[in-house]
Amino acid sequence: MAIFGLKQSTLLWICITLLVVVSAQFNLFNPQRPPRDSDNFQITTEKPCELLPNPSNRKVFLMNVNGEWTDRPCAFGTLYNQQTCDCSDHDPDVNLNGRRCRAPLYIPFNGEPIRDEGGTNIALGNNGRVRAVTNVGSFDGNGALTIWMYAGIYFGEHLGITFRFRDVQNTENIEQVLVSNCFYNDRGSVEIVIQPRLNKVVFRGTTDNPFTQEIHIPYQPQSWNTVTYSYDGVTLTGNVNNKVVSRPLTGPLTVSPGSLRLGMCNGRGYVGDIDEFRLCQPILATLNQS
Repeated sequence: MAIFGLKQSTLLWICITLLVVVSAQFNLFNPQRPPRDSDNFQITTEKPCELLPNPSNRKVFLMNVNGEWTDRPCAFGTLYNQQTCDCSDHDPDVNLNGRRCRAPLYIPFNGEPIRDEGGTNIALGNNGRVRAVTNVGSFDGNGALTIWMYAGIYFGEHLGITFRFRDVQNTENIEQVLVSNCFYNDRGSVEIVIQPRLNKVVFRGTTDNPFTQEIHIPYQPQSWNTVTYSYDGVTLTGNVNNKVVSRPLTGPLTVSPGSLRLGMCNGRGYVGDIDEFRLCQPILATLNQS
């Protein structure tokens, strides 16, 4: 009987201890405690904007650098928008149509073999799956053009890329690479990809800080879209059909051992057409090259 009573006491003590621990953990006896259903929650609050507007100049924004608020310029042709926390408003005083890029690499896809016609005869590699059809480059999801010269190259703080593309809405891959300097399974420090299920173009830039910035802009599926990627050392800017978004990014672009590739990188194959591809360095003009 003594042993049975001891077991009962021990069991009672364990139950009381568990009740105290659980009530403290879940606040069971607090009359102000909200209903139980509120425990199943998701955090929906957006990350606060870490930038400030310059009240006298919308062509710049304020960034906290080492404890001091410093002016950072928006990309050419854009104005800062505090609501979206980026340079996404068009400057009405700027005509973007006159800006051109003097490209050392220019691929117009005018015929086969596909080659650089920028005047410097940069060598291109075609894995045999990219064709020039009616003066555009046709990619079948396994095709890639490789520009070996850009393997391990130092882009620094200035880079501009512009071209047109038209996809065929193949959603087998969540992402399809238009341009990337990826290396094996790693993403590139410079990337332009599409997400066909969302109809978004994604611009990525990674610098030595290290930091990766991403910009997402909608595109028109199965139609020609004009795209521009530009980096000037302080902002990464994406432009799709004159919809311009800039976000802060500083430092030199990270050197990648991978070559620059069009159409596919680490298995993310693009299905569709590309035309009028230009790469500019240093960046002479950034927006809406034609």
